[in-house]
Amino acid sequence: MVADEPTGFLVNRWLPRFTDHLRAPGEPVTYNHTMALINGALSFQTYLSAFGTYGDRLRILSGVVPATAGTLKAPLDILGDKLRGFLNLSIDLMERREKVIQACEALAPHLLHSALAGADPSGQVPVTLWMHRGCVPFVSPRDFRDIYWATLRPILQEIWAQGHQVLLYAEGTWAAHLESFAELPDHSVIFHVDRTDLERVRRVLGGRFCLSGGIPNDLLTTGTPAQVRARCRQVIETLGADGGYILDASALIMDDARVENVEAVVEAALEFGVYSRAASPAAWPPGPPPTPSQPTVARTRMPPGVCVPWEEKRLEFPEITGDESVARRAWEAVDGMGYGFLWTNLTW
Repeated sequence: MVADEPTGFLVNRWLPRFTDHLRAPGEPVTYNHTMALINGALSFQTYLSAFGTYGDRLRILSGVVPATAGTLKAPLDILGDKLRGFLNLSIDLMERREKVIQACEALAPHLLHSALAGADPSGQVPVTLWMHRGCVPFVSPRDFRDIYWATLRPILQEIWAQGHQVLLYAEGTWAAHLESFAELPDHSVIFHVDRTDLERVRRVLGGRFCLSGGIPNDLLTTGTPAQVRARCRQVIETLGADGGYILDASALIMDDARVENVEAVVEAALEFGVYSRAASPAAWPPGPPPTPSQPTVARTRMPPGVCVPWEEKRLEFPEITGDESVARRAWEAVDGMGYGFLWTNLTW
């Protein structure tokens, strides 16, 4: 059960469902099973290692700096995206709602740990929260309030308390929930607009959070440079009138975007994104430490970051005559990489 021990559930139940090559406990282990684990882990490590190389190339050759660091999803979105599927989750919310709540509470500390593990050490680049089907009409206002937001908000507060902003990548329309996001500490998030009404976003969140997005992807694909330019000006004058706005597409810019339209976005930013007076960068305060009045992220039996604790692994060895702390550090480093492999695959 995911609510009993999430990491064990991923190993014993989710991975065998995730790929036909892996076998569940009790099934015969095959050559393909073992090779799938070896090749998967090595390929994953190669994939992650490439991030630094290509990030440096983008920065040096193109002047493009990273926009995100660390990955986060809401516990309810993890259930819908990776563990149950949206149709099954919809049934679960009706027929076994309490189990959904328990599962979300059990996932929360691990999602928090994974987000902080990949966060920018300098605190300059935000953690990204990919927001999918936690909004109305995919879930009811009650389910958003009592499950989605109740288990996500403590994670966001803790990330801010650790000195990191979160980019709320609000794909779709989130107008019904802007007041909930406004409960978060000032400056703690960047709210990315996809299809949410611009005026409403500015009225509820403007001045408290940085805003971004708002240039429709279909416009970048099928529109003309003049249409893109007009939209950019509208968004800049609406969301960026008081500063604190990042000009960006509503969602990730895809390969089908016309080059001349992307160029029009850049040109519009240079023309309309200019203020009449110079402004010095704002000195944003660090995140406030959690207080007893704030909700806390629940803990599970196995702590985040651990697959097999040293106390359990130690029993497999004979007497250690040297410095046991050396063996413990080596094991915990390897075990932590295994944990990262599991949870990163789940959240990405």
